[in-house]
Amino acid sequence: MRTCYDEPTLDDMLSDPLIATLMRADGVDVDELRPALSEIADLVSSREESGR
Repeated sequence: MRTCYDEPTLDDMLSDPLIATLMRADGVDVDELRPALSEIADLVSSREESGR
């Protein structure tokens, strides 16, 4: 039997009702968080591509 575990995308995580509830409770604004997380993802991705 083969099992595949795909990682959720940033959009998947930020649209998850449980995560949204926790973020609201912590006072996190998704519109402010999304650009920061996207920038970090781009940096990580570029480092992986360059082999650093």
